[in-house]
Amino acid sequence: MIFMKKAMLICCWIFFSAACFSQYAVTKVIGNVKKLSGEVLVTGTKLSDNDVLLFSSDNDMVRVIVAGKGIYVIHPGPKAEQKQNSVVEILKNTMHVKYKEGYLSGRGENIAMVPESFETEPGSNKKLLIGKQSRFLFDTHKYETSNGSKFFLQIEYEGSKPIIRALKTNADTLLLHPSDFLTANNDTSKSIKYKIGFYSKEKGSSELLDDIDPYFDEAGEMEAIIKVVISQTIEPDKSKLQDACYAEVYAALGKPSDIDFKKAFELLAKKKIAWRVLHPFKALNFFVSFNLSRKLIYLAVQSLPISLCDFNLEARPEVKPV
Repeated sequence: MIFMKKAMLICCWIFFSAACFSQYAVTKVIGNVKKLSGEVLVTGTKLSDNDVLLFSSDNDMVRVIVAGKGIYVIHPGPKAEQKQNSVVEILKNTMHVKYKEGYLSGRGENIAMVPESFETEPGSNKKLLIGKQSRFLFDTHKYETSNGSKFFLQIEYEGSKPIIRALKTNADTLLLHPSDFLTANNDTSKSIKYKIGFYSKEKGSSELLDDIDPYFDEAGEMEAIIKVVISQTIEPDKSKLQDACYAEVYAALGKPSDIDFKKAFELLAKKKIAWRVLHPFKALNFFVSFNLSRKLIYLAVQSLPISLCDFNLEARPEVKPV
């Protein structure tokens, strides 16, 4: 009986270790990274410790989420092997840097008004996320547009006169599109600056509101990241889940429009809740696997003879940060 108990616990140890301690889900890839099979890593790609990764350069990075542990940034380690035009390394040997979280806690709960909606947090991603159409709420008492006053985008190229472009609004919402930022100047060697301003027809004067550094997302990257974070986060508190999604979108892409982020999150969160209702056993299996795995492993190790197990599994680091 004792032998059978030990055998069952050891099997649980092996099963849950494989299922819960080696799973990564990609949220963002910077550069060109592939699996040994040739599969290109994209948002949502699943990885395990033993996957061999081919980085196109030492500067490539992959952001991943590990269920219950948070976000890690992975890039080639100092012992990575150089092969032809690739840097090759097994995932478990790469540099794992734990991403600092918490500074954006609660930032996705409220809708900021223009120009505060353009301001980024100190030490955070300085980019402003611009989707196919990004919406930013403004105070109509402060910025009256019904009388012919307008928001504008000022584009400044080094050595050239500024380009002034009127922006569209809808009632109390400023609309920004990637096409607003296009110009005939394709010289990438020259620095470029973007500034949002407001022209008051009543006052006959203009004021610059803020500098912005856009990140253009026309492929739905924000929605893809939210979907991955929701699927990999075991968090019953919806507001905390929203914070986690907001923080990763902000860090990986740039500060999103509060209106657009909330709309995307609500839609995808509802889909996830509906999936859990329709597939209760799959959802329960994921939850139980994560919450019980460490306890089962601990019990399995404690049941082994001391001579075979002289280490404390509970103190084992989960993913060693560098």
